[in-house]
Amino acid sequence: ERAIEELEWVVERGAKVVLIRPAPVPGFRGPRSFGLPEFDPFWELVQERDIVVGMHASDSGYQRYYNEWEGVRDEMTPFAGESGFLAIVGHAGRPIIDTMASAIGHGMLNRFPGLKVVPVENGSSWVRPLLDDLASAYAFNPHLFPEDPVEVFKRNVFVHPFHEEDPKG
Repeated sequence: ERAIEELEWVVERGAKVVLIRPAPVPGFRGPRSFGLPEFDPFWELVQERDIVVGMHASDSGYQRYYNEWEGVRDEMTPFAGESGFLAIVGHAGRPIIDTMASAIGHGMLNRFPGLKVVPVENGSSWVRPLLDDLASAYAFNPHLFPEDPVEVFKRNVFVHPFHEEDPKG
């Protein structure tokens, strides 16, 4: 309900784009995917109002996993004290891959085919592995998907590559 209130507030003030954290939604019952049907009233309104959903690379909650490997207990502090380990795994796209897999795998983008999701500042190197995973999951378990998940991605997700990347592949 609070997300709907905030969405209505920003739309009344002219918003055409909203920013959603690419991470599970915190709540009284613990974190969970925003792609679950319980959040459909919000997504229905986003689709109805033709609002673009931006997902900027940010604190996705994955810092806790990196911290375990690094042996620290700090919150996310971008660009501070990075190690070789973080340089390897911290930019691999796992948070945005999991976020897009959730939006598709939990059926949100099937239930709301008019949604436009734009992951920005995530690059594009994560796209090919995700498309391969979507195709493989569909090949082995087509009964779990109302439509081809690769086609859902192509219809609903608009990728913003980094300028250094060659996104053609």
